[in-house]
Amino acid sequence: TNPGATSEFLALLESGNELRIRLRGQLNLDNHSNLRELLEEVLNRTEQPLIILDMSGVSSIASSAFGALVDFARRSFLKQRTLILDNLSPDCERVLDLLRLHPLFNVNQN
Repeated sequence: TNPGATSEFLALLESGNELRIRLRGQLNLDNHSNLRELLEEVLNRTEQPLIILDMSGVSSIASSAFGALVDFARRSFLKQRTLILDNLSPDCERVLDLLRLHPLFNVNQN
């Protein structure tokens, strides 16, 4: 998969020191491993120090998909890159709270 391209649930926007990754659709058990692979590829092929994960298009998210995001956050941190979750839907907020993952993420509160 070419990370410059758009996948079924991921689009990239690069500008200067910022990389915006727009996620959309339902992130669940069926596609969490694909999401994990795509995010890993994006991390390996880009260099911007600031990564913004735009969740505005995510209609629902399962704990397995948040597992992929936790892994992505950890790998970003190891590469000394800042990851911010942006535009969380009420469903994303609820799952984040339920899994007690708030301390692991920088969340941009709108």
